[in-house]
Amino acid sequence: MASTPTPRHWPSVQHWKPACRPRNSKRKPPRPPPSSGSAAVACLFTPLVAVIVSGLPPSKIASATGLSNFVRITAGAFGTSITTTLWDNRATLHHAHLTEFFTYASPDAADGFAALGKLGLDAQQAAAQLNRFIDQQAFTRAADDIFLGSALLFALLIGVVWMTRPSRSSAPMDAGGAH
Repeated sequence: MASTPTPRHWPSVQHWKPACRPRNSKRKPPRPPPSSGSAAVACLFTPLVAVIVSGLPPSKIASATGLSNFVRITAGAFGTSITTTLWDNRATLHHAHLTEFFTYASPDAADGFAALGKLGLDAQQAAAQLNRFIDQQAFTRAADDIFLGSALLFALLIGVVWMTRPSRSSAPMDAGGAH
């Protein structure tokens, strides 16, 4: 009768380390809890919904909040699409600007090709690597443009939100059974 291995014969759990992480690597820093982003969203949308439904009769509040959520989600989808398109177009523009003066005759290009040639890259590989560097810089500049545009848009919207006042209804509010 064959004996079954007992726990003392089993391999140690300490030997079963993930292959993707070296043994002496440091752990990643802790991430903030997911609730921190939720708190910011709650602080934004709660007053927004309060302004939207202020002055409405109680029978229309449910429809108004549903329409508000639909418009918010749709506007977010459009905003994401527009931002991605602008980012790509601005990256193409910055790539063109960065490559205008980068020719085989320019000394900077010659230095770049020479440095990459010392690393063992041929001319085609060096050109591809330099194009990759230019792409990285172009997309970084495009992201800067998008963030600048977003900051200006938010600065303008602060004034609009500041001037928004909830309308007051003359009808008495139903507390919904609260005392």
